[in-house]
Amino acid sequence: MFKIKTNLSIFLLLFSIGLLEGETVSATSPKILLRNVPFEISFHGVFSDQNKYTLLIDEKRFLPYSINNNKIVFKNIKVAKPGNKNLALYKEPLSVFEFQKTVVPGWISIVPTFIAIALAFISKSVIPSLFAAVWIGAWSLNGFKLERIISSLLDSFHFYILNAMIEKDHAIITLFTLMLGGMVGIVYRNGGMHGIIQYLIKKADTPKKGQLAVWLMGLLIFFDDYSNTLIVGNTSRLLCDKLKISRQKLAYLVDSTSAPVATIAIMTTWVGFQIGIISDSLPGLEGINKSAYMLYLHSIPYSFYPFLAIAMVGIVIISGKDFGPMVNAERSARLAKEHNNTNLEESSTSDSGDLFMKKNIPTNARNAIIPILVLIVSMFYFVITSGNGKTIIEILSTSDIFGALMHSTLLSVVVAAILSISQKVLSINETLDAWFSGVKFMLSGIIVLVLA
Repeated sequence: MFKIKTNLSIFLLLFSIGLLEGETVSATSPKILLRNVPFEISFHGVFSDQNKYTLLIDEKRFLPYSINNNKIVFKNIKVAKPGNKNLALYKEPLSVFEFQKTVVPGWISIVPTFIAIALAFISKSVIPSLFAAVWIGAWSLNGFKLERIISSLLDSFHFYILNAMIEKDHAIITLFTLMLGGMVGIVYRNGGMHGIIQYLIKKADTPKKGQLAVWLMGLLIFFDDYSNTLIVGNTSRLLCDKLKISRQKLAYLVDSTSAPVATIAIMTTWVGFQIGIISDSLPGLEGINKSAYMLYLHSIPYSFYPFLAIAMVGIVIISGKDFGPMVNAERSARLAKEHNNTNLEESSTSDSGDLFMKKNIPTNARNAIIPILVLIVSMFYFVITSGNGKTIIEILSTSDIFGALMHSTLLSVVVAAILSISQKVLSINETLDAWFSGVKFMLSGIIVLVLA
């Protein structure tokens, strides 16, 4: 009788310990599991490396990759069969934590991307297509259960889009892009942008020289592809109209000297994004002792597309040889079938959307050049001063690129506003309205960035 009571007491004690430990354990795992695709699960709680822990899935046991007092990590786990699966953490011989996950075929992971591309081609509208893709992605995380289709729609907005907006790096890019648009709105309204155009028209008086000017400007505005597109595109639009260069050719020139330049320059928003991806991948790679930034620098010589795209632009301009539909577009532009021969003053002061120049004011190029120089120089300054190290590589690898972009865009907006108000080109209210017009001009792009 005593022996039975003793065994019962031990059993109840072990059971209570298991329950107690189970209450304090939490798990970090992918939202949904892909069949035959390795994944990682971490358990957080109070553990002891003196005990034996295993993970049970489909009657198959996995041993921990690492274990310490408050964390157990299981890596390279694969599940062969789709469906709802019970996952149980065992502290032998008892289960201390259980939860369920849905396993789906791997091809489901590309469905949202396919939906976005297909709908964009069909509807000719990017934003609804991207939102539909987010919705389908949220629904896939719920196993494509019909009863979860409406809740997936709500989750796509309340959870996924919201998290994309409040994530720090995403928020920095958003604010940077909006402030940059505000700066461009001011220098457009105060005549500075058109002062640059008038100067370029004097120097670039042929279509070939005009295209070379656009190409070189694209190489100079290297720090962000969206900044490049906004500044170079708006600066060059009227120049290309004046020189009878087709809008299609302008789009090609700007597109091929925006993202390609930003991906291979050493201080850009793209660099911060790429370093973040590399950093996330490093913990799972063995035998690599270099920093994420150094790995990025070593990858630049293998960036074949950016180098070839930039070189191709120069070859097309210098040779004067176009091909495909671009030939007809350029012929039509040269024959003035595409653009009216409107003078620069009339085109610049007409209200063409959010960005336009104030009427009856002088066009002074320095009102645009100075804010852009402040943007570039201050960005270099903040990048260098925010890093640590003895060599330039060490400094750049530890610098706060996103913080530098925030500071530099704010300074450029302040300088553009001071120049406009101090010269009495714009009033305070007109400057604010110009800034807000530039911000509105960027909103559609911001929405695309958030959804993507």
